[in-house]
Amino acid sequence: MYTVNIDEVINDSSCLFVDLRSPAEFEKGTIHNAVNLPILDNEERELIGTIYKQKSASEAKLVGIDKVSPKLDMMLNKIIDYKSRYKKIVLFCSRGGYRSGPLVHLCNHMKIKVFQLKGGYKSYRKYTLNYFDNIHTFHKFIVLHGYTGVGKTIMLDKLENEGFPCINLEEMAHNSGSVFGFIGQPIEKTTQKQFESLLLDKMIKNKSIYFFIESESQRIGGITIPTAIYNQMVKGFHVLIDTSHSNRVDNLIKEYADEMSKKNDDLIKALNDLKQILGTDKIQKYKRKLLEGDYKSIVQELTINYYDPLYRHSLKKYSYDLNITYDTIEEALEQLRQFYKTKEGYLINE
Repeated sequence: MYTVNIDEVINDSSCLFVDLRSPAEFEKGTIHNAVNLPILDNEERELIGTIYKQKSASEAKLVGIDKVSPKLDMMLNKIIDYKSRYKKIVLFCSRGGYRSGPLVHLCNHMKIKVFQLKGGYKSYRKYTLNYFDNIHTFHKFIVLHGYTGVGKTIMLDKLENEGFPCINLEEMAHNSGSVFGFIGQPIEKTTQKQFESLLLDKMIKNKSIYFFIESESQRIGGITIPTAIYNQMVKGFHVLIDTSHSNRVDNLIKEYADEMSKKNDDLIKALNDLKQILGTDKIQKYKRKLLEGDYKSIVQELTINYYDPLYRHSLKKYSYDLNITYDTIEEALEQLRQFYKTKEGYLINE
């Protein structure tokens, strides 16, 4: 009576998901925008797991009750607070069992109406992976290609602000996939499950068939694009974007200059990783320019000596449905808008 399936609530904006698992489990991955209200902390969960394996399930339950009982008043007050702000509260644990079941029963017995997610986080993961495996039935991709600095990320941001459906995989992964991929990204790492949760949320909350997305290798830093999604990207519509080298350098400086100035030590380490490719002399020259704050010269040379050769092979792998060469970003954006409208069949924000 008080259970719901994930497909009933996954797209319900009035619903708050409350993750009752331990902080460690929560940090590895959870439902997008869920809040953590752990019944057991990390140490307590480990202790009870050990008792369950080495002694018995019944003894583990008794220890669990002993650990949880002092927290119940606090947890109920938290849930009452959530209820004041959200129409529907859905509690979940790993599989929809020992942790969420008793608390859901207690809340409803006290006339605090909440729901239990049937199957717990495991059911959400199953839903996520099934959605990805069947991505070809839901979405198609307009894939943006081009050398570093042509402004693919800038274009995605501008198009999304205008209401066009866009997916920024690098932003979700907290890495741009290159040796300098950490620049401009948050310090905390994204886990694979967190990445997939962000990706699912972006897709299911947009009714459009087509998404703009930037071309990527299947691995972005420590994150892997799910195979079915990557394959659907390969099968998508491909757009090659180009502009002058000076435009590309200007785009990169605008995008990264502030972050570069804060991360000289990290940049030096990244440059050292390129010694075998570019040679010691070039790297020493780049380090001197870095310490002088001459980022523009470094960007000018790295695009030619490192990034362009890196991209050249991958750019030749595709035949393109649209080629854009621009002087201003706005020129490229207008061609992308028109291309999207021919595919989706309607105008954004009309």
